[in-house]
Parts: sequence; structure tokens; C-alpha cells
Amino acid sequence: MYLCVFQNGFVSALPYLCMWLFSMFISVVADWMLASGRFNHTQVRKIINSIGEYGPAIGLFIAANTGCNPAATVAILAVGVGLNGGIYSGFKVNHLDISPRFAGILMSFTNCLANLTGLLAPIVAGYIIEGRPTQAQWRIVFYIAGGVYIFCATFYNLFGSGQRQEWDNPAEDDALAKKAAAKKADKLQKKAAKNPNEAETAQ
Repeated sequence: MYLCVFQNGFVSALPYLCMWLFSMFISVVADWMLASGRFNHTQVRKIINSIGEYGPAIGLFIAANTGCNPAATVAILAVGVGLNGGIYSGFKVNHLDISPRFAGILMSFTNCLANLTGLLAPIVAGYIIEGRPTQAQWRIVFYIAGGVYIFCATFYNLFGSGQRQEWDNPAEDDALAKKAAAKKADKLQKKAAKNPNEAETAQ
């Protein structure tokens, strides 16, 4: 787009600034939806995640057809990538919903796989562009990226869940919590029973 270093840096950072701002806004919306009681965790995660993935896909499809209009392309990408902030209240936090005990382990596996597949993006783009970028070639790259967003969002909507899974052993956690509560209550009862005896001894 024939931009200077400062302009190029601003244009590159703008979409991610929008993502940061939108991720904070949409997290409040997600919490409000849960607090209202009208939506369960699964519904909230899927709705917000759909915004975070279908939104960027639509943005990429539109940006692929803006032609030689840098301002329109940058604006559309800023909005599209900004909407991607919805994933932080969508599938990314979903690990804690389905398994509070193993959320860290799950995140390490899924994030590792995501980053490994992310390595393919510049390779595929380079193969398509072949060092001689044209609008038609970039259009293909944008379409592929948008298609990946749609596939991932649809897969999550079909198979995702916001309910704690049985393999997370919630029953065992509940039993331990009840045991700890009973032990604490027994300790307090013994302490209360001991205080009158100490008072009588002092008299």
C-alpha cells in the first residue's frame, strides 16, 4: 500500500487494538448473559464464539473484494479482526467450563496444536502468492483464511459444550468439599464445647 514505517506500524496494530477493546466489551456481555439466567454456559460460549469467528470470516471475504482501496481494506480488517476478540469469551475460556481441574493441561494441548497449525499459514500463503502478489492471489489467501474460521466455528457449534464433563470427577470434588466442611464444623463444635469448661475452671 506504499506506506511509511510509521503508517505501516499503525495499520498493522489497529486490528489488534480493536480486538483488545472488543474482547473486554464482549466479556461483560457474556457475564451479563450468564447472570440473567436466560442462557446456560454452552449457549453463551457458542453465541459469543460465533461472533468471534464468523465475524472475521465475513470481514475477510469482504476485504478480498475491495480492490485497490487501502482505506476500505484496513477498516474492514480492523472490524473483522476486532470481532475475533469474541473467542476469549468463547472457546478459549471453555476449558474452565468443561474441566476446572485440568483446564491448564487442556489449554497447553489445544494452544500447542493451534500454534503448530498457525505455522502453516505463511507457508500456504507463500505457495499461493509465489513471490508475485496479485489481487487474485491474495483473494484466494483471504478466502482460505475465512473458510478456516467458518469450519472452526461450525465444528465448535456442533460439538462444543459448556458443561463440566464426567471425566473431570465432579462427584469426587463434591465429596471432598463436603468432607472438609464437616471436619471444619466438627472442629468449631469442639472448640465451642471447650470454652465453657475453661470458664468454669477459671472460676
